[in-house]
Amino acid sequence: MHIETPANPTLKVSDIATIAKLAHEANPDILVSVDNTFNTPYNVRPLDLGADIVIESLTKYINGHGDALGSSIATTKARTDQIRFTAQVNFGGIISPFNAWLINRGSVTLPLRIRQHNALALAIAKHLESLDVVRFVAYPGLESHPHHEVAVSQLARPDSGFGGVLSFGLDTNHDGHNRFVSKLNVITSAVSLGHDESLIVFLGEDDERQYLYPPEFHRGFFRLAVGLEDTDDLIRDIDHALVEAGFEV
Repeated sequence: MHIETPANPTLKVSDIATIAKLAHEANPDILVSVDNTFNTPYNVRPLDLGADIVIESLTKYINGHGDALGSSIATTKARTDQIRFTAQVNFGGIISPFNAWLINRGSVTLPLRIRQHNALALAIAKHLESLDVVRFVAYPGLESHPHHEVAVSQLARPDSGFGGVLSFGLDTNHDGHNRFVSKLNVITSAVSLGHDESLIVFLGEDDERQYLYPPEFHRGFFRLAVGLEDTDDLIRDIDHALVEAGFEV
């Protein structure tokens, strides 16, 4: 059984401990794997919550600079040995030395960076939620998020947070969303996350996965991956883009 939490791009939060308990009670041979990329080990540690396997995209927050590709699997030594045999022997699943060096370099600053991502994303989510032009904000750190309490219960340490990714939609049409993006100066329109720069992507109402999303997502929305810039700079950039795009702030 595999889960991704928070889910991309809806930011739904799965209760890892409950899912693992139910799965193992149903059949002890069921393995529960968790994609923990959005959280990172700094915020949530799924193995401590009963999961059997944890997957991290090292390309994202672990590296943190958007300049290397890699992934990791954390589990027991017995499973690790099995994965090594099947992946490395049969498929050659080994990253290049240079990518490994870049990721190792970036991982050193993970705690510092994640604390900044957490704080910035929460501040921006709260600001967006206060604007009339914003139709909805999906971020587990907000008390208004339907899975906020579950997200809080899973935090790995007192200074953990809720990650650097949030989704939101404007009370406008397709063109209005695009006008807003075109007026941003600090935030870059690009599809990725976990970098030192803030990245935003617009997913329109014609997205083929709409039927998988909650109703509020169906009119088009943004996924914002908050970087490491100054909080005031990012909020000013959002407000300036809204005004330039013809919205009242």
